[in-house]
Amino acid sequence: MLYHKLAFLSPRHLIPYPHSSFSSLLVPCIGRVKMSTLFSSYWAFILGVIEDQGSSAQLKDGAINALADLCDEQIYDKRAHIPDGVCERIIEACGREIVRRSAVDESPRVAICKVIDYMLFYLGKSHEQIRNDMISVIFNHEMIVPFIFEGVVRTENKADKEWFCFLLIDIMEKSSSSDRTALIVRYFEKLRTWITLIFKREILSTYDMTKTFFRSKEMAGVVATLPSELYKWAIELGTFDLQNECLFNVLESAADSPKTMEKLLGYGLLSISHDFAHLPINQATLRHANLFRGILLMHPEFSQVFRRLTCHGVTGNPIADFGRTIPLRYIFVNNALKEPNSFFIEMIYYSELRRWE
Repeated sequence: MLYHKLAFLSPRHLIPYPHSSFSSLLVPCIGRVKMSTLFSSYWAFILGVIEDQGSSAQLKDGAINALADLCDEQIYDKRAHIPDGVCERIIEACGREIVRRSAVDESPRVAICKVIDYMLFYLGKSHEQIRNDMISVIFNHEMIVPFIFEGVVRTENKADKEWFCFLLIDIMEKSSSSDRTALIVRYFEKLRTWITLIFKREILSTYDMTKTFFRSKEMAGVVATLPSELYKWAIELGTFDLQNECLFNVLESAADSPKTMEKLLGYGLLSISHDFAHLPINQATLRHANLFRGILLMHPEFSQVFRRLTCHGVTGNPIADFGRTIPLRYIFVNNALKEPNSFFIEMIYYSELRRWE
């Protein structure tokens, strides 16, 4: 009867040798886990195996794989019940297992990722505050976030990579501003490397991770330090509404950093002002206009470029109206004073701005 209840602990996961019996595995496990815990919860039983310092590495790996299988079976089952406190302990146990093994070790990396993601999903259904607390624990852990990012950029198998991407999206979008700031302080250079690889390998668009890196000011600020990769992504994206909003968030994150802003403008990000200036009045906001106003106060050398981009926009649109208030600057061509046409605007634009490329 007991073996039947624990059928999810399949031999392919837990039996050390092909000819071992299931009972030969369970006897040492049961000996180290209280029987009351064993009968009260499958989850707690497997957790006991993982937490037990006497469990071998192979046994722990098998228990984690079994836990991942149990998650697969119950992830959409509304009747699934995990005892209070077990989710938190499982996440913490997974953190210890990540520390115990190399981040590049293949087994059971995906299972650990899947288990953490399911625990957060389960907590989010009815214990949102506990879920948020556990996300803070993940961000403060020395190895879990690097483990997830490495899984995103290094995992070759598409199905396995999805689990790391989904987990990264979940923790980044549900984390607090203070958690993201602490992450950036701790891993700034590594984050730049990981994000560069995510851009280069088209992971960002393939797994719809744009909100992950552009919605929050903190992460957009890291992206702002990678203008070359950002420029290439923006050119290839082609979804202009999404592109403009993402690039606007990056510009906004650099509003207090003149040097970073200058580099971003040097890659042509100011061109998004054209699209914003042509939005209907009810879609253009003072937030957009105030950012562009602040950019030109910081870098007045871009005023004529901005004017050219926005002056023909919608009347009543605050960005277009602001562009029309900028006095036109005339230039000399062959000793004659002329209004700058698009050719000369482009010449000014690229000669002054692309020097950062």
